[in-house]
Parts: sequence; structure tokens; C-alpha cells
Amino acid sequence: MQWCIQCTELPDTHTLKLLEAAKARNLPTFGIGIIPFSHELTGLEEIDASKPCMFYGSIQLLQKIQKDYPQYYPAMYFQEELYDPLQLRLWQYSNKMLNRFIDILLVSDLRKNWIKQPMFVKSRKPKLVTGMVLEPEKDDWDTWVIEHAHLDGDAVLAVSPIQKIDKEWRFFVIDGEVVTGSLYRRDGYRCIYEPISQEVWDEAIVLAKELPSKNIVMDVARTCEGEYKIIEFNSINSSGFYNCDIGKIVDKIEKMHA
Repeated sequence: MQWCIQCTELPDTHTLKLLEAAKARNLPTFGIGIIPFSHELTGLEEIDASKPCMFYGSIQLLQKIQKDYPQYYPAMYFQEELYDPLQLRLWQYSNKMLNRFIDILLVSDLRKNWIKQPMFVKSRKPKLVTGMVLEPEKDDWDTWVIEHAHLDGDAVLAVSPIQKIDKEWRFFVIDGEVVTGSLYRRDGYRCIYEPISQEVWDEAIVLAKELPSKNIVMDVARTCEGEYKIIEFNSINSSGFYNCDIGKIVDKIEKMHA
């Protein structure tokens, strides 16, 4: 497998850890990029299209490869529809989702009329607006409008009532198997180093039995009532690792495409 990883002048910790894991196994690695505005990809000329490739990078980069370079992505697990909460509402196992009851709202409407109660908000298009909780206070309104001034007013948001969450975990599911995971939030605060209990592993395995894809990143919450629910899905090709065992991810993907 050729590991084709998006690199910038200031690579983040996820990129560096993945590079380290691939190089530690003597796997071929390639730095690739995408030029702003022109969206031209760089670094592909060194990659052998006849050999399997695993890409890791931004959603924009993945979309470009899927559209214009199909010969390069046998290990591309990005599925844009899995980022759309309204599509997931139609999924036959949607009762596993934390936010089952969803309304839609245009960005222009949110700018004019702010929410009256705390709401969970996420864009229908991937990563245009990442999942976040909005509060009804005016300061939140002012801050959100300023930070998202670049958005088209016709952009569609999915909104739902917030749920009280105890802890949140991220699990990498590859070829239908829960390969590794990490805690990433506890009581609303970032926390990644706490070990995952056997109970949580068991619950993750149950949740992963019937998923929209066999290769996917699954974020799981435990509510304050003790229920385990899926918050959202993400792509293996672009998700952060937190404290996951990246070596296990590399080994499993290599095994799948051996």
C-alpha cells in the first residue's frame, strides 16, 4: 500500500503520527497537497497508479481525487452522503443515532432569527459547518455570525435539540471490525488519555454491527441516562486520531489490500 498523506508547511499531529506509523512499517509514503483557489493537486506524479493507495487529508482533497483521479483510490473510504444528517435520518438503523429528530434551517434564517433554546447544528455539506452546540445568548449569536460570515446564506443546516452527554469516544471501524478507539471528551471538556472500559468496547461493537459502511469512523456518546448512541460518522481518510492506536489502523488497511 502506498500511503499518500496531505502535508503542509505546518503539518498537524494527526499527519505526523500517521507518517510515523507508516514509516515504522517500511511502507512507501508520499506527501501530497492541494493548492488554494485553483484546487490543483500536487505530489501525484510520484505515485504509481498501478499499486494500491491510501489517501489521508482534507475533505476537499478527497473530493478532488474521487472526481478527477479515480485510478488512484482503491483505499478511499470517503462517502459524502454519510456526512449529511438528513440522509442518516433515513438510514434503517437511525434509532442508533443520538440526534434522530432533525429540522433544517438556512444560514440566512439563522443570521436573522437566532435560536430560542440550545441546539445542535451541523451543515448538510461535509465540514462546511462542523457539529456544534449553539446557545441562545446574544453573545453567541454575534460571535457565530462573525465567524461564519463567509457562508452562503442558502447553505442548509440541520438542527436538533441538544442531548446531555457524559462522555464521547471515536472508533475506527475497518472491514466491519472495531479496530481502535479513543475517548475525546468528558463532561464537555477535551480528554483523550482515559482508558476505554470493556463495557464501552462492548457497546461500540454492538453499535458497529449494522452501519452504512464497513469502513467508517464512528463517534459514540454515552448520555447522562446511560444510553450509548452514535453522534455522527466520519471518513477514515480524513478523521483525527485523538489517542487511537494508529498502528492498528495501518496494519488493518494493509491486510485488507495485501
